[in-house]
Amino acid sequence: MITAIQAWNFTKKTIVIAWLFFFSLPVAAEELKLATQLHGHRLSEESKPYVCCALDKLNFTYSICHVPWERAQREAAEGRYHGFFIATRNHRRDEFAEFSNPFYTIKWLYIVHRDCMVRPDSPGFLSLRFSADIGSARLTWLEDQFKQGVFNKEITEVDQPEQVLKMIQAGRVEVGVLNDHSFETALNKLSLPREAFRTFAMRNTPGGIYFNREFLARHPGFLDRFNHAMDACKRELAQ
Repeated sequence: MITAIQAWNFTKKTIVIAWLFFFSLPVAAEELKLATQLHGHRLSEESKPYVCCALDKLNFTYSICHVPWERAQREAAEGRYHGFFIATRNHRRDEFAEFSNPFYTIKWLYIVHRDCMVRPDSPGFLSLRFSADIGSARLTWLEDQFKQGVFNKEITEVDQPEQVLKMIQAGRVEVGVLNDHSFETALNKLSLPREAFRTFAMRNTPGGIYFNREFLARHPGFLDRFNHAMDACKRELAQ
C-alpha cells in the first residue's frame, strides 16, 4: 500500500521532472533581420561575405534584405530590421543603434564639373555650394559642418546620387560628395563618362554594421561576440 508520504514524494519528483523537461526544450532563436542596399550595390556586395562569416561563426539565424538605403535605416530605427550595413558612423544613427568595429573602408570623393578649376585647397572652396544624397552619412557630415560654420552655404540635399551629378552639371551646386561606388553607379545610370567630372579624394571612412539597441538588449554580449568573430573573418578573408 502506498503511504501518503510516498505519494507526496512521487508527486514532487513528477513536478521536478516536468519542470526540467520544460526548461530543456529548445527555445526558438530570434532571427536576426538585416538590411543592406539594393542588389548591385558594390559596397554592400563586397562587405556581405564578412557579415555572413561572422554570423555563421556565431551560429546565429539571420536573413539579409536588399532595400533602399534610407528605408533600411528608418526601419532599423523602428525595429523592423535589427541592423543595417555597410554604414559609416554618425550621431544620428547612434541614437537608435550601436556600431560594430569597422571592417571595411569606404572612399569619399569631392566631385566638381570638369570645367571647374577649383580644388579642395583653393581659396574660397568652403564657400561653394555642396550637395549629397539623403540618407547618406556624407549628407549628415556636410550638414554638421555647415552648422559649425565650416561651410558658408546651406547644403543641398537630393534623393539619389545621380541627382548630385545633375545638380553639378546644371550649375546649381559646385561640389558633390559621394563615395566612389555611388559616383560610378551614378555615371552609369546617366550614361556619362568619368571625364565629365573632376574628383578629389576626400577621406577614407571606416565602415561597419549597425545593430538596433533593442535587439542588443535582448541579446547581451552579442556585439562583443560579433566583433570577435569579425576579427577572425577579416584574417580569413584577407588570405
